[in-house]
Amino acid sequence: MKKTLSLLLALLVLISSFAGCGGTTPAATDASAQTSAATASTEAAASESPAASEPADPSAAYNPPLTVTYARSAGLDPKFPTGQTYEDNVFTREYLSELGIDAKQAWAAQGLEQYETKLNLYIASGELPDIIKVTNMGQFTRLVDAGLVEDLTAAFDAFATPLVKQSFQSDKGLALKQVTRNGQLWAIPEVPTQLGGLEYTFIREDWRLKLGLPVPQTTEDLVAMATAFAKQDPDGNGKDDTFGFVFGNQPYENYMEIRGFANSFGAYPTTWIEKDGKLAYGSIQPEMKNALAALAQMYKDGAIDPEFVAKNAYAASSDAVAGKGGICFGQFWLITWPLPDTNTADANHFWKPYSILNTAAGTANKGSMAQMTVSSAYLVRKGFSNPEALVKMYCSYADKLYGERFDAAKYHSEGDKQIFMLAPVSAGYAGVNTKQNVEVTKAIDAKDESFLTTTEVKATYKTLREYVDGNKDTAHLTQWLLFYGPDSIFGIENTLTEKNNYTRNRFYGADTPEMQRRMSILRSQEEAMILDIVTGNKPIEFFDEFVANWNNLGGETITFEVNQWYEVNK
Repeated sequence: MKKTLSLLLALLVLISSFAGCGGTTPAATDASAQTSAATASTEAAASESPAASEPADPSAAYNPPLTVTYARSAGLDPKFPTGQTYEDNVFTREYLSELGIDAKQAWAAQGLEQYETKLNLYIASGELPDIIKVTNMGQFTRLVDAGLVEDLTAAFDAFATPLVKQSFQSDKGLALKQVTRNGQLWAIPEVPTQLGGLEYTFIREDWRLKLGLPVPQTTEDLVAMATAFAKQDPDGNGKDDTFGFVFGNQPYENYMEIRGFANSFGAYPTTWIEKDGKLAYGSIQPEMKNALAALAQMYKDGAIDPEFVAKNAYAASSDAVAGKGGICFGQFWLITWPLPDTNTADANHFWKPYSILNTAAGTANKGSMAQMTVSSAYLVRKGFSNPEALVKMYCSYADKLYGERFDAAKYHSEGDKQIFMLAPVSAGYAGVNTKQNVEVTKAIDAKDESFLTTTEVKATYKTLREYVDGNKDTAHLTQWLLFYGPDSIFGIENTLTEKNNYTRNRFYGADTPEMQRRMSILRSQEEAMILDIVTGNKPIEFFDEFVANWNNLGGETITFEVNQWYEVNK
């Protein structure tokens, strides 16, 4: 790519951890030796920590340097600038030169699932890096309840910059509330809670146009399109080698999964929805049964890859990139990775985003599912002498990506090389995407740059102007599909927001006791049930048996506990 991608936003920074969609993982290293070394180093540096009576300076450097260890969820297919790696990059270098923080990677794991599994093992052993990133609230609860982490209340109050504090006020303090226990702050959420986690439908628009298919208006239209993609040779190679829907065998990954399709039936799996004044688990509602019946029929009709049960989300995404499938579901960042890589297989490809559709009969669906819960956060291990170091690293990232030091070419992207994914600690900032959508759309339509209010949006505008002026490479097309107009990703999000046309998870508390004991087993049973029904190994009636078992094996107690929480927090 010849041009630099402008800032995509806080949530895009989560690709490597939520999607597991970067690249080849560095070899995992033994954490225990590094953690021990870091402990000695940080204890020696303890005297350098500012006294409580002195004014805190978030930019003050440790002298001598403070060693800080961390763990990482590494991507599956990363593209980084020459000379930068996960362990040595612009962020780690400037931590050292500007803050006196020597950041050392204790260990890495490939993708979200492997990272969570490995972190659980380290939690059980007590051998933790200095900075701990959790990717679910169950891990947060385990760490806090076991007394394995430091109270961050004083460190955040003293060292968080105005930019970061303002960001966390955008949701009226909801994100910080979720990581607070008995008035003590135990973590820093990676991003404030906001309208996020929305599901989108992504369609090979060039295939649709080639086959003369109308823009889908209903879920039934989409199913008909999937069947056409499977039967009518949309790639024109004369072979029976394409299919419609691209799914992996991980139903609830955040890409190449079934959640978006289920949403079109008014089903909200893994989400707590309000029903008759109480909270109910979306995965066991009748709407979910309807969605699974439709998926089973499509699999039988050949509209779904017949081998999807043998492929995880990453393998399924490779099929999409290779031009084998034409419809998939996931979050906004799919339009940045992996879908643009289709260009290597077909230079004329064009994936276009659409909102989640409704069934022709009309459903209770409100367009998409939005999470208002903290899904990832940073904690500091108990005994680490300088917990404020986490706050300083977090604020450093925020300033470089969203503040006065914003420099897209240096800290965000170099063409298709994603620099921001290298940061050991990343931070989000609320509302950047949708704000840019509004401002750049007005500026381009009116040919008036006075609508642009920030450095970030001016950088985005520059890229989109280059697209308008004829630069149609993948990087510029991606920016266009993200930011420009009502049909862009963030234009769709703005529309959903304005019309209140989305459904959000109503439960945002810490895992209840029964959740901690039973939910992982119940989730595994749920995912197995889905695969069995979709592939025809079990009849659709098996769903009712699953629901009964779910309730009997702990789900009923979980529901009771969730509603106890809801009575206090509704």
